[in-house]
Order: sequence, then structure tokens, then C-alpha cells
Amino acid sequence: MKKKDKTISECQAKEMLDIIDKAIDHSDKIINDLLDYSREMQLELSKNAARTLVNEAIGLLRFQTEYKS
Repeated sequence: MKKKDKTISECQAKEMLDIIDKAIDHSDKIINDLLDYSREMQLELSKNAARTLVNEAIGLLRFQTEYKS
């Protein structure tokens, strides 16, 4: 915007600032996703019945199918 001189209108300046703001938000999301991905994951082991795990997985699939419809 500095290089555009003072020939840009207030409306154009607002549009440029909106684009810059959206780009910053997008960059922030990418950086946070990379930080989340790079963190060491702590797994908690527990005993579960296979039937319980399968039923929970089926429940999640049903929820996703119903949500997408």
C-alpha cells in the first residue's frame, strides 16, 4: 500500500487490508497446524474389548453419514 502512493481510494485501501488480514489468518492456521503436528504425542494404553471399539467406530461412522446428508 505504501508503494501505491496516495492514489488509492479509501475503499481500495479497505479491500487491501481485508486481503492482508485474511492472509495473516491463513498463515496463522498453517503455523498452528504445523506446531500441532510436530508435538510429541503421548499415548495412553488401556484395555478395551474389541466389541466396544468396533461399536464406537460404527457409531462415529453413522454420525458422519447422518451429518453429511
